[in-house]
Amino acid sequence: MQYHAIIMKKAHQFINELLTRPHDFGDHIRQYPGSISMSIAYGYEVASHNDHFVKMAEQSVEMLNGTIFPGAAAINALPILQYLPDWLPGMGFKYYARRCKKLTIEMKNAPFQFVEDRMESGFLTTCVATELISQLSDRHGRMSIKIEEVVKDICMITYAARAETTASAIQTGFLAMVLYPEVRRKAQSEIDAVIGNSRLPSFDDRKFLPYVDAFVWEILRWHPVTPLSLARAVYEDDIYEGSFIPKGATLLVNTWGIHHDEETYPEPSMFKPERFLEADGSLSDKYPIPVFGTGRRVCPGRHVADAAIWAAIALILAVFDVKKAKDKVGNDIDVPEVYNDGLTSQPSVIPVQRHTTQ
Repeated sequence: MQYHAIIMKKAHQFINELLTRPHDFGDHIRQYPGSISMSIAYGYEVASHNDHFVKMAEQSVEMLNGTIFPGAAAINALPILQYLPDWLPGMGFKYYARRCKKLTIEMKNAPFQFVEDRMESGFLTTCVATELISQLSDRHGRMSIKIEEVVKDICMITYAARAETTASAIQTGFLAMVLYPEVRRKAQSEIDAVIGNSRLPSFDDRKFLPYVDAFVWEILRWHPVTPLSLARAVYEDDIYEGSFIPKGATLLVNTWGIHHDEETYPEPSMFKPERFLEADGSLSDKYPIPVFGTGRRVCPGRHVADAAIWAAIALILAVFDVKKAKDKVGNDIDVPEVYNDGLTSQPSVIPVQRHTTQ
């Protein structure tokens, strides 16, 4: 909750960018969670367009998409390949790895150096980096090299991971509004009834907007951002329902399968927020938590991500009518339910037009 003010401020900036530059809406969607993460992690205000740090995060996730799954790179199965010369066919993974390492080092060090420079200049700010530096420094204001590396890693993953996943969920929200206009109108009617049109929704209103909450939950379930979660390694031999799982085996959680189980979610391919509402219209307690992982490795940033998605969706619903674009003769342009899949899953390009009404 301590980050709600930051999130809502960035959400207001986000919808203003959508209003003034709608054709760049894909950039705005990516910039929004990146700006939240950079503010929380480093107290850094991103540029309104083409911010260097946000671009680094996008590049890192793009590279991760190409390497994350078992078998994606031959060296994962045959470590001996690392000792072969670069010029041999099939050794492209070495160049890829060097690029990835260079990017990772810059992502760790550049924003952290920004924080340290501000602290040395006497500029007081509160963020994850400054809080950890304060807590983990000795009485002379210094951290050990090991601790400093851990702090850098924590801050880096705070902005690198959240940017792509949150943006993907918001893109799915746009797709749902386009493909299911009756659902969009229900959510907008709830906002109109509870808030009216004299102000924008705030986090204080969330408990009074169960349908909007259910809309957000259904976004997470309908198209999980990470359909196969992250790979896990088994640290000891195990037996599950009669199947032997050896130590060191790689396991993937089928998040998509969990959220498209017809016994739990009838008509799983349909976007139906009502599945998360009780008979009296109140919100159920069946939050789709597996979308953030499970067990002790569940996403620690899930509450911030949930709040960022809710703020964006609630404000979009309050301010805009999101509809299909028109062709030159006034017919709707079909929007296929097509996704680009990798580590994260997001809709393909959606045609954008702006129509202003009073």
